[in-house]
Amino acid sequence: MAQRPQPRARRVIHVIREHGWLRALGRTAILSTVAGAVACSAKSSGANSPQTTFDSGTSPGASGGGENAGNGGASVGSGGTFGGTGGADGGASGSNGGATNSGGSSANGGSGGSANGGASADAATLSGAPLALSDGFESAAPGGPPDPSLWTVASVDCSGAGKLSIDGTVAHHGSHSVRVDGGGGYCDHVFFGNASAVTAVGKQFYARFFVQLDTALGQGHTTFAAMKDDDDGGQDIRMGGQDGILMYNRESDDATLPTLSPAGVAMSLSPMTSPAWTCIELHIDESAGTIDTWVNDDEVAGLVENGTATEDGSSEWLRVANWKPSLSNFRLGWESYAGQTMTLWFDDVAISSGRIGCGN
Repeated sequence: MAQRPQPRARRVIHVIREHGWLRALGRTAILSTVAGAVACSAKSSGANSPQTTFDSGTSPGASGGGENAGNGGASVGSGGTFGGTGGADGGASGSNGGATNSGGSSANGGSGGSANGGASADAATLSGAPLALSDGFESAAPGGPPDPSLWTVASVDCSGAGKLSIDGTVAHHGSHSVRVDGGGGYCDHVFFGNASAVTAVGKQFYARFFVQLDTALGQGHTTFAAMKDDDDGGQDIRMGGQDGILMYNRESDDATLPTLSPAGVAMSLSPMTSPAWTCIELHIDESAGTIDTWVNDDEVAGLVENGTATEDGSSEWLRVANWKPSLSNFRLGWESYAGQTMTLWFDDVAISSGRIGCGN
């Protein structure tokens, strides 16, 4: 596992981390018909600011269904989590457009345009729960940042070679994704994060995203997804790789899930590399203090913590008694502690209070 800073240095880093993330700007909840185009806010704080913090924001809407969907005019499309892109995109669809649509000739409420979350936003979630966030990055311009009203880009503590932007040539669905070029040093990290959707879903946190890696995960410790735990001094619950597999790491005590024994390593797997996309969905139950994980809709035994310690599985994670996190943001990007560089792409990111699934 990664060598961690000495206690005094770590305390400084933790203070910076505690105050370091802007709360991502959300959108006003959309409960019925939404008219008018949604304007993007100003470009988020630059990734080179070591003390960038999350802006506060209202939670995004949970459902949609626009009466004027599909006309390609100024009206927003059939709705969904963010009401679609609307305007010139014409009849944009959203997370629950099929279920709540009252306008347009098709189920997703419109014959033109694309949803802010891409095709993944058109269908209901596996659980039927609404999406607090769904973004396929189609509304963001290639070469620029992801939508600043949803995401904040930051390099906490320090900044180096890490960078990210919208890629208009690689996508899981549609034509856009977020490309991250992460360096091999700690300060060569960069992430884009959202806070308002995490708050909106409460204690049942589900996140689903598609990721493509240009090379396989190496033996050294890396992170590509992180969640700030306010109940653990603002330190992170991290998902990434070590020993060539997908694993969780708790920043405060360096515990891993699964344990990195030969048997524990065999209980997990590695995401597929380019040009294949891997669908990863995680569930953290803050009330029960449990974790579940699915890769391409299959549960991964080594990435499950159900409150009962299992040898080589969750035993190391559960050495902290009564672990119950309190999440305040969700971030995607790259951070390396052992020198591995990576180019990776993220697409069709969704957050909900119930199971989402890879086909939605």
